[in-house]
Amino acid sequence: MIVANEAGTTRDAIDTPVDNAYGKFIFTDTAGLRKRSNITDGLERYMVVRALAAVERSRVALILVDATVGFTEQDSKVAGYAHDQGKACIIVVNKWDAVEGKETNTMELQRRGYAECFSFMGYAPIIFISAQTGYNVNKLMQLIRDVDAQNGARVPTGVLNEMLARATARMQPPSDKGRRLKIFYLTQASTRPPTFVAFVNSKQLFHFSYQRYLINQIRENFGLEHTPIRLVIRERGNGSVGAKRRVRGRLMMTILIVLAAAAQAYLLGSIDTGILVSKCLYHDDVRNYGSGAAGMTNMLRTFGKKAAALTAVGDVLKGVVAVCLGRWLFGFLPADAAVSPYLGVYMTAILAVIGHTKPIYFGFKGGKGVLVAGGAILAIQPILLPFLTIVFLLCLIPTGMVSLGSITMAAAYPVLTLIYGLLKGFAAGDLAVCVVGALIMGGMVIYMHRANIQRIRAGKEYRFGQKHKKN
Repeated sequence: MIVANEAGTTRDAIDTPVDNAYGKFIFTDTAGLRKRSNITDGLERYMVVRALAAVERSRVALILVDATVGFTEQDSKVAGYAHDQGKACIIVVNKWDAVEGKETNTMELQRRGYAECFSFMGYAPIIFISAQTGYNVNKLMQLIRDVDAQNGARVPTGVLNEMLARATARMQPPSDKGRRLKIFYLTQASTRPPTFVAFVNSKQLFHFSYQRYLINQIRENFGLEHTPIRLVIRERGNGSVGAKRRVRGRLMMTILIVLAAAAQAYLLGSIDTGILVSKCLYHDDVRNYGSGAAGMTNMLRTFGKKAAALTAVGDVLKGVVAVCLGRWLFGFLPADAAVSPYLGVYMTAILAVIGHTKPIYFGFKGGKGVLVAGGAILAIQPILLPFLTIVFLLCLIPTGMVSLGSITMAAAYPVLTLIYGLLKGFAAGDLAVCVVGALIMGGMVIYMHRANIQRIRAGKEYRFGQKHKKN
């Protein structure tokens, strides 16, 4: 390999494998590109063909700029071709150690200058390095991995349309002569680069400024700041041959996915951790003791801390896994399905709680569903858990009654959900689904505590740490 400072030294695209702490890389050094009118001899034409081919087979394009020379037209040509190919790009300013007269803000000023020169690819991060001294080379390796991951990222359709609902609620789509743009749904068609398809009622109404707003929302919500994003606009037709068959097919797929999500949630919830722990470790059934429930509190009173801890972890995990599996399954719904993603997660959460309280494997006699509901909340709205925990402790500490804390927490959950949705700017339909789902979950937990409520009113409720005798 011949290396020199003179331009035009590199004639062919040369692959150099590198294996370090950041992974395995293959760096390809290419010849520079000039205007077609300036390319005269056959050798330079061959060099250009090889360089373009190297860009096409790459996953990340490093646009190398000489810090001592600054931005050149050749840099723009190379960057433009990589951008058109949809490659993840990084602007690498090399020879930073050779720049004279550097001051505190020199790097920031130059960064702004390069950002203006490469304004057509504002997503590309700019990094200053020195190949000779090793300055920022390790940071460059990590940056390569990051932009490559973003370029190959895939966003589930359900999650994507949740974002779309929030984005359109925050900024209304444009309208013209009384007709407003409707974005029916978004779906990701491919990766490298991430390509999204928006199905709309009219292409003409989808102004480029609103397209840019939507692309920025995708970047912010899914961490795709450093990759090109393509948005394809398609008008949804009013009908065609086979349309009814496609509608029936989508409806059937929707029904099957909803049933699969519901079944996995209920069956997973029916795996009652308390019953399994008591039977496997103690060869007994916790439901024969105390309140007759199979929850953590009765396990603690009956078999001790170890049994209670195992039960708590298992019950919380059931809620988390059921909701996550449900969300994953709903991601396979047809993009124009009428089922809201929020409806999907709350449906699976509610059925997981029902499975815990009425387990099919154990004669439909289980626990009260507090921890399973907590696991579901952890998967749906984790930010609410600290507040619900505070509500629980404010009731438990002065009274010693776990049941009172659970009941109050269940009653507070819909209220906190409403406040959270209003603060986050949820669309009216999504907010209604969330609040109704929270009301059902909270109401189920309170209903399962109806015997506890009677004991509380009679002043005979069990206190935390109080031992039970066998029934």
